Amino acid sequence: MATVRSGDKAALLVLDVQVGVMRGTWDEARIASNIVRAVERAREAGLPVIWVQHTDADLPHASREWQWIPNLVPAEGEVRIEKAHNSAFEDTSLDAELAKLGV
Repeated sequence: MATVRSGDKAALLVLDVQVGVMRGTWDEARIASNIVRAVERAREAGLPVIWVQHTDADLPHASREWQWIPNLVPAEGEVRIEKAHNSAFEDTSLDAELAKLGV
């Protein structure tokens, strides 16, 4: 569960932007392009980018559907979190990572 804290720093969270999630979404190409640009801008601004990737029966770990969409690649050293629930906080290290960064 998330904790209320006094952190005042920003980070970009990239959540579930995976092949199996994005396939067939409305205006997929434009949305994907916007997400790629947001990641680029966050990196240019020196903001941390945190990647949260869902795993379940429809998105098995390391399957094609589980992969990030093309052109969206975590950089070396960026935090990667795998989740198995709809909440990115449940049974993950997301809250601790945000606290560590002062977000």
